[in-house]
Amino acid sequence: MSVREIATGWRRLLGMGVLLLALWPSAAGAVDRFWVGSAYYGHTWTTDAAWNPYGRPQAGDNVCITTTSPVNGGDPSPDRTYTLLFLDSGGSLNQDNTRLYTTAQSATVGSMGWGSWYNYTAIDTINQELRLGYVAGGTGTYILSQNVDRGLSGSLSSPYTFVGVSGTGYFYQYAGSNTSTNLHLGFKAGGSGYYELSGSGSTLSAPNIYVGNQGSGTFKQSGGAATVGQVLYLANYASGVGSYELSGGNLSPQDALVGNVGLGTFTQTGGAHTVSRYLIMGNASGSRGTYNLSGGSLSAPTSIVGNNSQGTFIHSGGAHNISDSLLVGNNAGAVGSYELSGTGSLSSPYQYIGNYGAGAFTQIGGTNTVTNALYLATAAGSSGTYNLQGGSLSATTINLKSGGAFNLQGGALSFTTFNQQGGGVTGTLENPVSGTFNYSGGTFSGRLINRGAVNFNADFTAGDGLANYSGLTIGAGRTVTLNGQGLDNQGTITLSGGALGGSGPLANKAALTGYGTINTAAGLSNTGAMTLTGGSSTVAGTVTNQAQGQLNITGSQAAFTGDVTNYGQVKTTNANVSFGGTYTEHGSYLSDPSIQTFATLKVEPTGYLVGSVGDEWRITQDFINRSAMNASWNTRNAQLSFISGAGNAHQFYLPGNDLGAVWDGYDNNFAWGLLDLSGQTLALFDGNDTLGGAFYVHGILGVTFTGLQVTDITGYGLNIYYDATTAENIYLHGLTYDLLEGGRLIPIGAAVPVPATFWLFLTGIAGLYAAAKVKNLKYEILRGAQNDKHVVSQRFHINYT
Repeated sequence: MSVREIATGWRRLLGMGVLLLALWPSAAGAVDRFWVGSAYYGHTWTTDAAWNPYGRPQAGDNVCITTTSPVNGGDPSPDRTYTLLFLDSGGSLNQDNTRLYTTAQSATVGSMGWGSWYNYTAIDTINQELRLGYVAGGTGTYILSQNVDRGLSGSLSSPYTFVGVSGTGYFYQYAGSNTSTNLHLGFKAGGSGYYELSGSGSTLSAPNIYVGNQGSGTFKQSGGAATVGQVLYLANYASGVGSYELSGGNLSPQDALVGNVGLGTFTQTGGAHTVSRYLIMGNASGSRGTYNLSGGSLSAPTSIVGNNSQGTFIHSGGAHNISDSLLVGNNAGAVGSYELSGTGSLSSPYQYIGNYGAGAFTQIGGTNTVTNALYLATAAGSSGTYNLQGGSLSATTINLKSGGAFNLQGGALSFTTFNQQGGGVTGTLENPVSGTFNYSGGTFSGRLINRGAVNFNADFTAGDGLANYSGLTIGAGRTVTLNGQGLDNQGTITLSGGALGGSGPLANKAALTGYGTINTAAGLSNTGAMTLTGGSSTVAGTVTNQAQGQLNITGSQAAFTGDVTNYGQVKTTNANVSFGGTYTEHGSYLSDPSIQTFATLKVEPTGYLVGSVGDEWRITQDFINRSAMNASWNTRNAQLSFISGAGNAHQFYLPGNDLGAVWDGYDNNFAWGLLDLSGQTLALFDGNDTLGGAFYVHGILGVTFTGLQVTDITGYGLNIYYDATTAENIYLHGLTYDLLEGGRLIPIGAAVPVPATFWLFLTGIAGLYAAAKVKNLKYEILRGAQNDKHVVSQRFHINYT
């Protein structure tokens, strides 16, 4: 059979594949030269008889390799440029010898059938286009590698390289260099392109790489270096599907668009990905981009997760280093999601979670370092959520705005400044020692732990309370509401006219000072120092001053509207204090000097009162005194007044011993300087388990009597002893009176002599006592011993209103 007959047979087999040559018309004089080599003719490119027409390919020829008989070698001369190199219908070219050259205007590998090109030693140059898998059903493969024994590597250069035009294309680069102006994987809809880059010395260079242009593309890199001068596109059109898998080597694009318009996925398990400008997931409207980082390093000045569409970043390992900004949900309508876990490391100066769109950051593990500011819901209308469940987050500044949410469910958080201007916080937010928490608005549903500085620029409610280990101030007109666990104060809280309260319990273990309003629905427990000073204060709810607690009211007014129980020390200094509930004393109450008004005053066996000149205890209901602390009790120069409250009738429990009408009854026996019961009635009861009892008082005002029968004191067998030597008792004439239901009012000492003219004055003033209120009473008692008798002298001044 002649060579011409063999070539004619092969042409019939080519069918439509050969007709495609018409798309690239030959220049004048060009020859369509077909490979017809076989075992008989040999398989070497330079065998003239293996070509039809006879002779190896010449410049300008259309070179057609369309048989399953492979071609070995290539052109040893770099000077021949073919119009077209065409490998199809099983045709293959194997370049693995000495340095060879193949130069063509265009090359097609796998048109309607399949073709393959193996380059181990050749310098292949395509002046226009290299197409692998041109038509649907066609499959083309190009392998770029090296011949280690010869010390040669292949190289390829082409302005346009299409791996899978409408068919399927494969490009395997194990060594050598590939230079292309534009590299497309899956160029047209239905096309599929696959590129594999490996080998430490492999280099790929292209201004633009399209992985999944209109079709689908897959790029796998385990080694080598890929340099993209401009843009790496994954899924460039809406129909495009592109994926990049980086496990080793270096990838360096200017911009990387993962899901430019279509569906893009980047998976990095190793290697180094260095972006010199923008890394974007979900670029154009309708696109979807996902980046999976589990190893290696990724760096970019700006990373955008969800630019105008949907972007996802799943980060479980490796390092993502950003020199400027991370934006999650960048523009309006965009949705971005960043998930950090495992050993992943993220760092950037700025992070915007929900810039103009919707962003969510969920951290289960790993480390996130924000060297400048983290923004949640940056612009109006945006939404940004940070869920901290594990790992560590550190930021210089955290800005939470309206539309933002910070959910703390675990992990470690550190910051210098936390600004809540809106949005919501859940979980436990710990303000570090060097940190500042500035609250200007929003919902705080969690618990605040403060070790630094807190500024309340608006009314603040903590859904699960506050633990304070540092100092904070509640300013005038500002309300701090603590629900849930309430307050655990182990630092200093200063009230400067503000309000503190909530449904949670309030526990002061260190210092609570200042003035304002405290509203404790679940009770206030004080084991530290609580000082009300500087202005008027109101404390609502139950208050317990524990054994180690100190409750001080200094130079101001204070009103306690609920029950107060003291096991420690209460001290009032130049104060006016009222207790609207039941005050129960187990510890000490010291007045120096002050006026205190009680509804019901209970003093238990361990409790005692101390006061002197100018100190007054006013009782609107009952005084139940069961104290056994007679040695510590000292009110012998203070005033006790029963005044109108719910009614005018009062119970008065007496723990003092009845020693008779002797001056010793005033010593360590719960004595008082003055008792004022003007307009009131008293019922006396025994204040301890010892049968009998008495009350010793120097002065007593407001006693009403008919004859020698007192009409406003019911004694029930208990006695009251008064000092007949004091001027305020002149109206009693130094006489003994009977109390209702038993007991007596008994004088001690000789009555003060009164001139006859003074009796007329006292008769006139008696009517005034019923309606008058003693405004100020000052007196001093000086005692001395003379001939075993007590000598008492007084100096007093009374103002009436």
